[in-house]
Amino acid sequence: MSVFTIDTARKASMPYKFGARGLWHPDRMSALRGMIAAGTLTDRMAVKWANIMSRPASYTIAGPPDEWYVPGFYVDPDAAEILHAKVRADGTAAVDYALRYAILGNEADAEQAAAILTAYSTITDYVDADDSPLSWHRRWLLFVQAARMLEGSAAYTSTIEDDFKAATLLGLNSLSRIYRRHNNWGTVGIASEIALSSFFGDREWFDRMIRTWYLHFDSSIKSGIELGGEIRNNIPIHEIFREGNTQGNGSHGLVYTNMTLAALAMGAEYARLNGEWLFDHESRDGSSLRGLYEQTAFWCRYPTPENLWFNTSNQHPESSYYNTGYGITYGFPWFYILGALWPTEDVHYLQAEYPLTQSQDVYTLRHADLLYGAQPLVD
Repeated sequence: MSVFTIDTARKASMPYKFGARGLWHPDRMSALRGMIAAGTLTDRMAVKWANIMSRPASYTIAGPPDEWYVPGFYVDPDAAEILHAKVRADGTAAVDYALRYAILGNEADAEQAAAILTAYSTITDYVDADDSPLSWHRRWLLFVQAARMLEGSAAYTSTIEDDFKAATLLGLNSLSRIYRRHNNWGTVGIASEIALSSFFGDREWFDRMIRTWYLHFDSSIKSGIELGGEIRNNIPIHEIFREGNTQGNGSHGLVYTNMTLAALAMGAEYARLNGEWLFDHESRDGSSLRGLYEQTAFWCRYPTPENLWFNTSNQHPESSYYNTGYGITYGFPWFYILGALWPTEDVHYLQAEYPLTQSQDVYTLRHADLLYGAQPLVD
């Protein structure tokens, strides 16, 4: 007879949770509100909250772009940044104003966030080419994150909600459904569609994406592989030898390993919030999300040729802090989610040493440190 423990309970399917909670659900919001009132935020959390509070009462919207088209990053990074700069500015502002409303209850903040969602609901032109699909799946969830926090506010009217949801479906269906890809694009697309299926309350869509998460993990993370003269486990085989935008010499391998791990973690977290536990999955060859996480954390803390047996030259431009170790995690807040579940010395280092001035939460999830920085992954 098996014993029903908290550990086994968390892994049981809980369909009643489906669609009910976004990342900023009431339990987390209440905990953060209490920490702010009691003055018990960690230093990092306090800086983040101060930045949110420093937002002006009125925000000037940078976008939306006339059309959603992003050229390949490695082909024309300057042109790609034109759209990204607008979306990054407006997406992060939408989350900040929505969070400020959710914590303090000021409808004026809700109005600022709702105005941003309204502006982005007017996009009608999407170019399904180059990096456009990946860019959309990595960034649109910022607006969804804001929308979930605005639910119930006077500013987030039924018309604004309907228009935003229609715009979300238009973007999704106008661009390639990248969850079908076998590389990091697929991982990002799966995480995005797990979140979106919950947002739209489509259980069949959600279940299909959960099955796809399992299949994608099993096909892309492998163990028992001989590399560098050793048998290695938990290897992201499509990313570890990446060189720019092709499979190559591994010069960008650690960046793309981070991207893959972040998307796997985000997908698992959105699934958890909707009653499905993916974190402890282990494939037939013994590969696991935890194994990939612990290995990647070690690589990021000690990015030396001895530990990174793949090529470490010419790292991705976004890895400006590469030589100090922790900068390789730029933009990929997996260490907050997975660190809340499986705290390790390496992850504590990554969290503590990451520069306060450097943002690591501009893709799909903003303010991971406020969400997870001082709380275990148990709610």
